[in-house]
Amino acid sequence: MKLWFYLKLALRNVLKYKRKSIQLVIITALGALVLSFLAGFIVGLFEKYTNDILKETDHAKIYHKGYYKKQEISSFELLIKNYKEIIKEIKSVEPKIKISPIIKSAVSVVKDEQSLNLYCLGIQPYDEETQQEFTSFKVYSKKILSGRYFLSNKDKGILISSYTASQLNCKVEDKLVLFSSDKYGSFNAVELQIIGIFKTGYKDKDELTCLTDIESMKQLLGFEEDEVTELTLIFDDFNKAVGFNKKIESILEKYNLEYLSWKDLLGVLVLSVEYGKIFYLVLYLIFLVIAMVGIMNTVLISLLDRIRDIGNLLSLGFSRKEVNTMILVEMLVIGLIGATIGILIGAGILYYYSIYGFPISESAKEMVTFIAENRIYTSLKIDYLILPFVFSSLVPVFSAIYPLFVIRKITIRQALGYA
Repeated sequence: MKLWFYLKLALRNVLKYKRKSIQLVIITALGALVLSFLAGFIVGLFEKYTNDILKETDHAKIYHKGYYKKQEISSFELLIKNYKEIIKEIKSVEPKIKISPIIKSAVSVVKDEQSLNLYCLGIQPYDEETQQEFTSFKVYSKKILSGRYFLSNKDKGILISSYTASQLNCKVEDKLVLFSSDKYGSFNAVELQIIGIFKTGYKDKDELTCLTDIESMKQLLGFEEDEVTELTLIFDDFNKAVGFNKKIESILEKYNLEYLSWKDLLGVLVLSVEYGKIFYLVLYLIFLVIAMVGIMNTVLISLLDRIRDIGNLLSLGFSRKEVNTMILVEMLVIGLIGATIGILIGAGILYYYSIYGFPISESAKEMVTFIAENRIYTSLKIDYLILPFVFSSLVPVFSAIYPLFVIRKITIRQALGYA
């Protein structure tokens, strides 16, 4: 009953002192708006693009031990052998996992008298058991500008980017010659027909990468039937990739392999997400302090204007504790109103930009390499709204503590005579 009494008093005061109440509501709403937008833009941005990338990239990779650290595209002395047997053993541990063998090497792509040095991926685009396309390669298959993607694992040919096509002045159905040193140190070449031209939007993929069928790459590099440079793993949930190496530890040791999850492979991006969260937290605290100081100043002025009313309540038998409680409940009501308004507006803005996004220039895209689109999209989640709502609601309450401390020494006689 007492709480209800304080609440009625608080609502009466909010309506009685409209001007000050509106000021406090506006400041609180702006704080909630800024905090919610920061959450959706900074944290949401990195998490959204991390998840989007992981939907169309490798969840984990397996290499021969030492291959990844050496970071040489043609480290042919560190090949994975018996890869079909390895895939079978890993699937016995995790039946739902999809594993794709890949051969990666630096090649020279030649058309007439023009040539270009690229990283070539020899791939097996479809899972042999389900015949489903590996999600790792959807970044290419979904971005075909002309021609087509591989129709099956036996389909031969080469996929190049629109950038490569313009540099070599070629088109679909033209033939390219791929030159490279094979694993024996000899110079070798294969001729392949262009079956498709893609544009992913990612600079490294569009300017440095081409794709061929895995058998053509084996022929070019002189690989045996059971040899590849890496294995790509796709899980039904990418979070399973972290720590999966412990489950297949005996297999890795048996074949002298190393396992890298997406957290290892996307180290820079994962680090960016963590720094983004820290940056957001710092901004969060800065805006909280600014909002608190602004609200504290307004509350102090408001209370000084109400000294006589406070004196009247004290003369009627209200204790200072009861008066303080009434004012704190009043601040909580104002905080809830302001936070609700700010969060609703913030959610609306986040929703708008999650659909239409912010335009991003080409120069900015080169700095933020993990963004392929021409726009940046925010993310709207309830998680990004709860914390700003709670903090914004409580800021007026905490901001009132100092003003209450300032007026606590004023006597009833001083309060009643205050002008």
